[in-house]
Amino acid sequence: MALKRPSWTACPYFPEGCRPALWQKIWHRGPREALNLSQALSTKAETQNDQLSDDERARFLARGDLAAKALANPDTLTQAERYEIMGWIPLEPLHQTIRDATGGQMSTPKELLDKVRQTSSFDSLTVDALELLIQGFRPVSALGAPELFLDIPGNKEARRLIQAREGVDEDTENLYGRAMAYCSTDPKVRAERRAKFEAAEANGEKGLLVQLAEPFGCLSMQDYLKRVQEEAMSQALAAGSEQPAPPSHPAEP
Repeated sequence: MALKRPSWTACPYFPEGCRPALWQKIWHRGPREALNLSQALSTKAETQNDQLSDDERARFLARGDLAAKALANPDTLTQAERYEIMGWIPLEPLHQTIRDATGGQMSTPKELLDKVRQTSSFDSLTVDALELLIQGFRPVSALGAPELFLDIPGNKEARRLIQAREGVDEDTENLYGRAMAYCSTDPKVRAERRAKFEAAEANGEKGLLVQLAEPFGCLSMQDYLKRVQEEAMSQALAAGSEQPAPPSHPAEP
């Protein structure tokens, strides 16, 4: 006899259909008002923002967070707030990093992206500039980690809305991917990344560059891990050869 699969309503303490909503509230980490906004309304804010009524904008603003401001009145966001919604490095550090990576020729992500689009080449970019593209201008600490921000209802729509207004589209994502491929195949870039990695390793900063390189292939991590394994094996063999031979026992009569 086949066992019946338990349902959300198997427990008598939860009325029909309420348990999923209850768990959503338990695990929810954003403003409570976000749970009261429908998916359809968030989609409308993303795709037809100019058609939102005053009442609908007020419902978003009742959330009281930055995503609500983006959905209700995207034109009122500052540049720093747009970067925050998109999950980018904060404005001042990001602009300074771009200035440092381009010798002061550029200071904004838009300028860097436009240069690559116009030239259709990565040859003129420094390794630091390439790393920014590969990261998608996100903080290193965010790479490979789940974004809890996007789990909050309406936040995905807020991000896509602001990305569209910043010119970050599917083509931009493809550009990030092409930068990644360029880093992993260009011999000069690979050599520079290896030198940078080894310098950081010597200074005890290995973790940062491993975190940068491993997900994106800018450094041949297979070569690095192979080298680490070979060194560990050599040390083990050397340690074994230095150990005294086990004492010989006389034969038993």
